[in-house]
Amino acid sequence: MKSVEKHARTVEEALELALIALGATEEEVDVEILEKDSSGFLGLFGGRDAHIRVTLKEKPEEKKDDDVFAPENIVLEELQQLGIDVSEPAQTEEQDPKEFLAEFLEDLLQKMYLDATVEIRDGVDGLEAIIDGEDMSLLIGRRGRTLDALQYLTNLVLNRKREEYIHVLVDSQNYRAKRREALEQMAYRMAEKAKRQRKDIMLNPMNAYERRIIHSALQKDPHVSTRSEGKDPNRQIIIFLNR
Repeated sequence: MKSVEKHARTVEEALELALIALGATEEEVDVEILEKDSSGFLGLFGGRDAHIRVTLKEKPEEKKDDDVFAPENIVLEELQQLGIDVSEPAQTEEQDPKEFLAEFLEDLLQKMYLDATVEIRDGVDGLEAIIDGEDMSLLIGRRGRTLDALQYLTNLVLNRKREEYIHVLVDSQNYRAKRREALEQMAYRMAEKAKRQRKDIMLNPMNAYERRIIHSALQKDPHVSTRSEGKDPNRQIIIFLNR
């Protein structure tokens, strides 16, 4: 089964990183804590990061009742209502992942009646699919939800028959960078609010990618820490004071 090991300041942050790398939710994995995080003496000396191993669970052959609410099923159903069938595409062993992604996304965009181009390039954590054209606001959607759904679907299709998972970031109009900047600024504001009011601050639900941005933005702040609570899609970040 696929597994990854991650180091981070806390177990919660390490788990977030692992879930993003595997493209999974917390319910779909087994977590083994190899080393717990420690703040060290007086929170200053001898501290160590958490180290965990996260492994994908074996999927049962029969569908669970909850499966009908899985994100990929919702996306697939919406696309099928538009006459877009994505049940067949799967990368062959001989086919280059970049070529497969370009063909898949170009065909999908054409079926969605969007005049756009697709560029596939190497990224920091895998591959990046950059989509450009007119009316990209329709592709991005409110708060990037349509773009996130497309990214989820793209990762699902590409890795359907692959042994080694390849993460794909789908972006358009530099939306990801703009969204990252907005989330980082919000993280700083909410951290200052937590310090000023001396109380925990709970943020609105976010997907795993956005939660990772918040965790990273506040990782070096000595006065506050972050943790995630709840289950997707209602999982939330809490910013709390270090005591």
